[in-house]
Amino acid sequence: MVAYTGTACLLFHFLLVPSDQQHYFVILVGLFYAIPVIAINMIIFLATITASFWHQEYQNQIISNALIQLINIPIALLYLFIVAGT
Repeated sequence: MVAYTGTACLLFHFLLVPSDQQHYFVILVGLFYAIPVIAINMIIFLATITASFWHQEYQNQIISNALIQLINIPIALLYLFIVAGT
């Protein structure tokens, strides 16, 4: 569910562009959502990399999962720049 919240905020942003008052509300929600999401993704990424050193028998699988997790950070930044830029 949480994975789709950012996409829902972005879609509402595009749907509510003509309405100024609702548009600012969606921008605020998007900003207050995107900034913690970026921080949480970084923490999870660092925790996953740390776990790969403790569980060396699964290190390749853990690192590949961490790299997939790392993809979420630029996506959240992209959403942030799109919403803040309009």
